[in-house]
Amino acid sequence: MDLGNAYRLSAGADEAAKSRHARGFGRTLPQKQTGHDTQAASRLTRACVKPLKILASALAWMSLSVAAASAAELIVNGGFEMGNFAPIGGGITNYDLITGTGPQDLTGWRVGNSLVWGMSPPDINPHSGQGFVDLTGVGDTTPHGSLLQTIATIVGQTYAFSIFATQDFRGALGFDVFANGTALGLSGTPGFWDYSPTGATYGQLTSRFVADATTTQIGIFGRAST
Repeated sequence: MDLGNAYRLSAGADEAAKSRHARGFGRTLPQKQTGHDTQAASRLTRACVKPLKILASALAWMSLSVAAASAAELIVNGGFEMGNFAPIGGGITNYDLITGTGPQDLTGWRVGNSLVWGMSPPDINPHSGQGFVDLTGVGDTTPHGSLLQTIATIVGQTYAFSIFATQDFRGALGFDVFANGTALGLSGTPGFWDYSPTGATYGQLTSRFVADATTTQIGIFGRAST
């Protein structure tokens, strides 16, 4: 359910379902049963992120560091590998539906609206590791999900941000990234997912910003199609 536009979890879905937003799972999911308010789960889409590198549509790897060689990683859980993974249930064991008002299962992140966190998915290959997030949530839920994390920064210091993303459509990005409310211009092109279990390619998107405060909130917001 990758952060923004995402990949579709299964093949054979109607073309109409392949909207510009994150892709959805092409299947019907039961109500979530474990550790969350019960919610209908019809179609899922996701993304993966790692060390301050983020996936669009599907976020797989995100990272943020001081713009210098061998700088330390500042983003916690940029690869979406850590947290209290609570499967949706009803036979769905690889996806966790997280909402802004429910338990915050992803270590280091605050979720807004809703998104899906996937671990070792059978229908799509993550960029690396096992985790990813899909910002489109269940059934291309609008408004799409968001991820927020606040890091310590030094005023005047330049920081480098990068993220790996894949989408089930070509063209505009399916998400936006902000640093303390200021939109970051991302360079690069997201990858593409052809709906096959191993068909997702990931593109790296990068940006830099100068910190204007001693703390900086990194925000990733899924963008619905227009």
